[in-house]
Amino acid sequence: MIRQGFADRPRARACVAWSIAILSAGQVFFTGRLEAGQPRRPDSPVARGRALFLRVWTPDDPRARGGDGLGPVFNERSCVACHNLGGVGGAGSRSKNVDILTITKNAPTAQGRDVDKARSESASALPPADDIEAMAMIHSGFAASQSLVLHRFGTAPNYEAWRQNVMVSDPPDRNSHAASRDDASEGNRELPESAKRGAFSLKRSQRNSTSLFGAGLIDSIPDEAIDVPPRSPGIKGRPNRLKDGRIGKFGWKAQMASLDEFVTTACSVELGLEVPGRHQAGDPLGCEREAKQFDMTRQDCDDMVAFVRSLPTPIVRTPANALGRKLFETIGCAACHVPKLGEVEGIYSDLMLHDLGERLQDTGGYGTFTPSRPSREDPLGSSLVRDEPKTEGAARTQPRTSAGELEWRTPPLWGVRDSAPYMHDGRAATLEAAIDLHGAEGHEAAERFRLLSNTQQGQLIRFLQSLAAPRKATSLASSR
Repeated sequence: MIRQGFADRPRARACVAWSIAILSAGQVFFTGRLEAGQPRRPDSPVARGRALFLRVWTPDDPRARGGDGLGPVFNERSCVACHNLGGVGGAGSRSKNVDILTITKNAPTAQGRDVDKARSESASALPPADDIEAMAMIHSGFAASQSLVLHRFGTAPNYEAWRQNVMVSDPPDRNSHAASRDDASEGNRELPESAKRGAFSLKRSQRNSTSLFGAGLIDSIPDEAIDVPPRSPGIKGRPNRLKDGRIGKFGWKAQMASLDEFVTTACSVELGLEVPGRHQAGDPLGCEREAKQFDMTRQDCDDMVAFVRSLPTPIVRTPANALGRKLFETIGCAACHVPKLGEVEGIYSDLMLHDLGERLQDTGGYGTFTPSRPSREDPLGSSLVRDEPKTEGAARTQPRTSAGELEWRTPPLWGVRDSAPYMHDGRAATLEAAIDLHGAEGHEAAERFRLLSNTQQGQLIRFLQSLAAPRKATSLASSR
């Protein structure tokens, strides 16, 4: 009777509810505030994926499910090491750029413009068998691709010395190591941009890590929303239609059609992990270390993709500069950097390939070396298509990408405030410098920007700077 009477009194019930609320609040206070962007359920796919994204891998890692862990070659030891600007999952600094090595046959008899033409033809033609053998002596991966990843690190003790020697001209050029620094950390010594090795020329280029914020929404955009006629005269953008018919959405060349492919490829290429459907890169020194087991299971990959898919969408900081946005549209930037694509608002990209001119010319596509596998499977998957073998060469196929050397996917501008440096290799430190580099299809918009007054240019830049990383993204400091 006493309990029943107490429960019947509204005031008493309110006091009990208030007490429970205070106790709950106190428990949250004393156990620590839940980090922004951190999943509430520690056993959820997103939570498990987040742990994998932050994991620092080691060679022969005991957490590698029986695989060989990190390596034998890799560019970093964790995903977050290259994706942290503006928070966990953001873009990467220029110091984390991926090195790409491209080989071409020298044309000693050509002169002037004929040199460029000969090199271009050499790059597109299938090398004869003797050349393939000679190229493979420089890097084993050249037996399958004329452009490949030159990984920053390797588990072999002499990998760093080998990596430095790849870009030493033959005979040695006194200036070939002018850009190197004795005090540079292992794997981060700046290599020359070019070198000559016998009858061949080597060129080093780079790729900057892209932001992953909003990647889940990009993955949801249907192909038909991308494959549309040009939105403005003089703009000839096209979707990167992959070999299997799907349209690429991810990567600087739009070489990946799905977020799953993009994430799992990064695990195999950048971390050297063996994952389902993606072989880890091999050791070009010839030290076979083929993984006997997967380093990450299919469930691990699904969890990682779930985490990346859950990353928050970039925001527009208030007050947004309305005049700057109007100028952005008026001078023609919005012809490629479309504000809305499909049902995704604020992306500022059409995800198409556009010719940006010779100043941004670079290798089209690239692969990685996977030894002892006759099929020479490329971890870049559907981004690489193959030409039919030429009769004068060996019975092999030449990987290439459907994106040309002048073509680049329009990078989404959401979050651009917190994703410097800009362009595919991070060569532009500022937004103004990035705009100035636009040529060919982007030339007219860049020229109109130059003709704006200083005040108008400032308004447009302030508009772009309002496109920021999500506020609720977990900071790198709070993740450690």
